[in-house]
Amino acid sequence: MEEGYKVESYRGYEFDRISGLFKPYITKLYEMKRVNTGVKRQIAKFLLNALLGRFGMNIEKSITKLVDHKKHLEIMSTHKVVNTPIMVGKDKYLITYESSVSEEICREHGLNYMEVLNNKSRKDLENYNTFDDVSIPIAAFVTSRARVYMNKLKLELQKSGINVYYTDTDSFVTDKMLPPHLMGEELGQFKLEHTIKEGTFISGKTYCLVTSNGETIIKAKGVSDNSLSYDKFQTLYNETNVKSVKSNTKVNFGEGYTTISMKEVTLNYDAYKKRTKTYDENGR
Repeated sequence: MEEGYKVESYRGYEFDRISGLFKPYITKLYEMKRVNTGVKRQIAKFLLNALLGRFGMNIEKSITKLVDHKKHLEIMSTHKVVNTPIMVGKDKYLITYESSVSEEICREHGLNYMEVLNNKSRKDLENYNTFDDVSIPIAAFVTSRARVYMNKLKLELQKSGINVYYTDTDSFVTDKMLPPHLMGEELGQFKLEHTIKEGTFISGKTYCLVTSNGETIIKAKGVSDNSLSYDKFQTLYNETNVKSVKSNTKVNFGEGYTTISMKEVTLNYDAYKKRTKTYDENGR
């Protein structure tokens, strides 16, 4: 609204403001991350990053059980099943499913949802596996506030004559140094990661940078970074698919082992819809 936009609200959530709820936790871990290296720094970084994700998890825990054929059919017709049930013995099935009864699944199998709930014992309904430390309002509020903060900074930079080529949760790629008041070691400030000569930005968390000293930095969401190259990023940008590899995990419950291998995948250039490409006079 400060920038002249008209905003019409249809519905929303009202949050009660509580000041400094996580401040001691955040400041202590941030200081630990700032002054340490190696394992200690990684632990502090993980705990900082995992806090928001913890609150944003699905409130329901999946249930994994070894059941007989009758129970297996009952679960399949009333619950959302996470993976394909595996027969591990005579009349024994290993099945992972969501704890709550699914109205959609009941309807698909011609069952009355309310009757299924009524036939569940009180014990079954009270023992749903749920996380007690999940809070979608906290996750939604923090995410929205972070976006507001980053967008305000982006507008501030653009008004001061700094072009922003890429931005993510906590980073900018610009053509000039940020103002001094945004730089530093304090919480919420930025630091110079690289001086970049060239950058190819395909999507969020999928980009290739060439630094001023000739180093190539590749980040790729969902696939192995080292399976891509500068040339492959140029190919993607110029609207041609490329091959890559990703880690593939297979669990064999019947035999009791897990295999991890690398699987070849195709990255489709037109799968990245969030950004509009711009080209110079040479078509680059």
